[in-house]
Amino acid sequence: MAFQAYADPTLAGADALTVQRFLDTATGEHHYIAGDAETAAFEQAQAGGSWVHEGVAFTVHTPVSGTLDY
Repeated sequence: MAFQAYADPTLAGADALTVQRFLDTATGEHHYIAGDAETAAFEQAQAGGSWVHEGVAFTVHTPVSGTLDY
């Protein structure tokens, strides 16, 4: 299992990350971002482009060091 996603952010705990979803209206592709700083940076970089911020997608537990394998 890669992660657990929650529609209700209170179920993920205090250290949860809220994942935002963006849609590229030109291609239909989605991009997911966790964290306020990353969301703001993406919005600034894509300003005037075809990306639309669709809002909160889901909430996940904050990764613990060493728990993710690539």
